[in-house]
Amino acid sequence: MNFYSAYPMTPASSLMDVIAPDHRVTFVQCEDEISVSLTMLGAKFAGKRAMCGTSG
Repeated sequence: MNFYSAYPMTPASSLMDVIAPDHRVTFVQCEDEISVSLTMLGAKFAGKRAMCGTSG
């Protein structure tokens, strides 16, 4: 995984704490769940291995 976008609330924010020390991942904290999905899709279209996390 190269890219992770998340809306900063549990459980998505705790995943960032777990993943950050072990991997070279670009993290983006978005303002809402729609932005999380769209930034992840943009990263996928750019050829990155991407993941997203939201509370909903």
